[in-house]
Amino acid sequence: LGALSDQWGRKNTFYLSLVGTLVGYALTGIGLWQDSIVLALLGRALDGLTAGSVPVAQAVMADLTQDVTARVRLMGLTVLGFAGGQTLGPLLSGLLSDHALSGALSYSLPFYIIAVLSFVNILWLWWGFKDLGVVRQTVPFWRNVSQQLQHFWVSRALLVVAFCLLMNQLAVSLTMQSTVVLLTETFHYSGV
Repeated sequence: LGALSDQWGRKNTFYLSLVGTLVGYALTGIGLWQDSIVLALLGRALDGLTAGSVPVAQAVMADLTQDVTARVRLMGLTVLGFAGGQTLGPLLSGLLSDHALSGALSYSLPFYIIAVLSFVNILWLWWGFKDLGVVRQTVPFWRNVSQQLQHFWVSRALLVVAFCLLMNQLAVSLTMQSTVVLLTETFHYSGV
């Protein structure tokens, strides 16, 4: 989506990402509420396909200034926002999915709240974000992606960084998944 934003504009690409998140999470919530694995997986797939707002946000930060120090600070704030959401999201999701709080919607409620927050973000984007203009690429989007992928596979430095990021994501995922098992099996936590 970062490369696509060079052709469509940052704001339009943000809209695509946020609408995909809104619909994806709403479908997931409906799927959980209706016990439909197909809807839940379809919602997750749609959100996954359109989840690219962080690279677009970083592209906006790069567009805002030519000063390297300011650019690094702005990109750091983008990563801080993303990491904050990754940290607080599971905590809030666990609280919101409690049967005592939300009754029949328990497992669906966090997904509905994310859909509502996406809608609020769409309104905020419409009201408060002025696109700095569309950067026209001379290379068509799909050829640009193809060239980037080819460069990725021949660049040792990119492969090392990608491997490190993969290991980091695996560690975070394993920690999050095993924490639930640890709490339930070792400490007999039931969420009630």
